Amino acid sequence: MSGDLCVCSAEFPQPNSALKVTLVLGEEDFRPTPSTRPATYGFPMPYVIGTACVDVMHKACVLQCPVDCIYEGARSLYINPDECVDCGACRLECDAGAIYYETDLPDDQLQHLADNAAFFSETLPGRDAPLGTPGGAAALGRLGVDTPLVSALAPRDA
Repeated sequence: MSGDLCVCSAEFPQPNSALKVTLVLGEEDFRPTPSTRPATYGFPMPYVIGTACVDVMHKACVLQCPVDCIYEGARSLYINPDECVDCGACRLECDAGAIYYETDLPDDQLQHLADNAAFFSETLPGRDAPLGTPGGAAALGRLGVDTPLVSALAPRDA
């Protein structure tokens, strides 16, 4: 792909039916060689935010997400698997290197695959019901709660 420009276009279903996004990725594809690990987790999770985001949350990824699917907990960000359109814009913008394609997760980050999904599918402390698929993070703002996995991590020094 040397010297070529990779342009990807996509149209999105509800709630973003009127939105059309074109990503220009530059001269090189941002994904490494495809992983040989199959996705056998039982739920689709295109991109996953790992430990490097905890207590850091630069939020550059949030600004780049064309479908507003990155939600803010108390100490980490979470990608809604039902709203993500697998465009990769978040991964390109993550200064912390915390965002992975699901099949490219390092072994020490695999626990975040189920954990990111749990943020939306399980009832978290202080909430009456699971968050589910609210259709965009901006309207909700900071949720101020994390999954048990992220909550149990030792605070990162500032």
